[in-house]
Amino acid sequence: MFSQVLKFVIHLVGGLATANAADSQSAMLSVPSEPWVVGWRALVPIEPPLEGLNPIDCVGAVCLWHDGEPAKADAAVRELCATHFAGAGCHIFQVEEHRRKQLQRTWPLGEPSPGFVWFTFMRRLPEISNQEFVARWRDGHWPLVKVHHPGLCGYTQNVVLKSLTPEAPSWDGIGELQFKSPADMRDRMYDSEQGKQIIWDDIAGFLDTTAGNRFYAQEIWLKEPAILS
Repeated sequence: MFSQVLKFVIHLVGGLATANAADSQSAMLSVPSEPWVVGWRALVPIEPPLEGLNPIDCVGAVCLWHDGEPAKADAAVRELCATHFAGAGCHIFQVEEHRRKQLQRTWPLGEPSPGFVWFTFMRRLPEISNQEFVARWRDGHWPLVKVHHPGLCGYTQNVVLKSLTPEAPSWDGIGELQFKSPADMRDRMYDSEQGKQIIWDDIAGFLDTTAGNRFYAQEIWLKEPAILS
């Protein structure tokens, strides 16, 4: 095996009313047989967990971990998506993963994880560079999250390194906020009103809050990469 495990996020777009949506969601729950696929995690959309949140119509997403020849990874992942999700619209991103807080899996592979994931695609402010965005989000924002988001049971920052599909939106980051229950999101999203203000003041310095996209998902691990165990 190769020493460099790469992570890719595959966003299945087009909405649940599209012709291939059901087939695509079924494929999300089936791990491809390619030996270089060492991790596979499905994120199946659910209704918003709280009243007042807008529903987002998408087919879902898959996180794929690749342990093969790095130089051939892009072509391999594109080819896999073209066959495994035949007929579906896919936006594919290679990301640099930073797992800050992790819900340890104690349930079998293939069973839904407790709670839900708030899966969000992010774009930086136009006046800052990608390098500054990464520094502000990855290095500056996480210490605030630790203090002021007590309801999180999982938190992952995915820095977008590149898109493998030319039609994909130009996202800079993909965030994953995991909650064990809607009550944790409603009642323990912030530690206080002051903490909420600190979080939003920080976000205003690097994130274009008018340009993102998100959905709420049920997480299902089908194959867990050894690097996360």
